[in-house]
Amino acid sequence: MYTALRRKSGFLSLVLQITAIFDILLTLLLLGSFITGFMEVTDRNEPRAMFALFDIGFSTHSNNTIDYYILLGNSLLANALFIAMLFKGSFIFKDISNGLSPFDAIQVKRLKNIFWLMSVQLFFRSF
Repeated sequence: MYTALRRKSGFLSLVLQITAIFDILLTLLLLGSFITGFMEVTDRNEPRAMFALFDIGFSTHSNNTIDYYILLGNSLLANALFIAMLFKGSFIFKDISNGLSPFDAIQVKRLKNIFWLMSVQLFFRSF
């Protein structure tokens, strides 16, 4: 029974690490699209030359770039916290696959860290 638990824990550790790496790539894609202006907030009535399918727009006439920067910073911080949670979870499963008990002091400390990261992330997602 314990060998099956160890194998599944090793697999879950790998899946969490791959998910964290994909989240890092998506965060870099978001940041790159912000820097290049690809996801620029424009008015829908204004014609765009290319990428009309991916056009993001609002019907307001004001250009609130400050709100856009706040939204970007909020999403980057929430993604960074989510990546940290994924890596902490992968460390827990990696230690379980190496034979440590799930109730060791280090595992409980990591679970508490994940709880606090999740609480902070939910706080930032509420804005």
